[in-house]
Amino acid sequence: MSEISMRFEPLRCPACGRFARGNIDRIPALAVFTEPDASGGVVYAGESDVWWDEAETVRDRRNRVRLVCPLDHEWWATYLNEKTLEQAVKKGRSK
Repeated sequence: MSEISMRFEPLRCPACGRFARGNIDRIPALAVFTEPDASGGVVYAGESDVWWDEAETVRDRRNRVRLVCPLDHEWWATYLNEKTLEQAVKKGRSK
């Protein structure tokens, strides 16, 4: 499997200057129940089945992603796909 390099603006944390550790995703999961007891009730079994195929990156209304640094600071950043990267280079914001 080949990895695709991603670019973000800004990639460094505005609070401490460290590089982003990753982005925040929403990952749905099924909270598993126990088998019904004698009264027909169930309780949480203490495990979840994560639905990885339905994971979504958290984005704001401007389509920016939420990044996190190693010190757990969070900030919004623009994912620089081919189109936005070209625009950023033209404006002198990214190389």
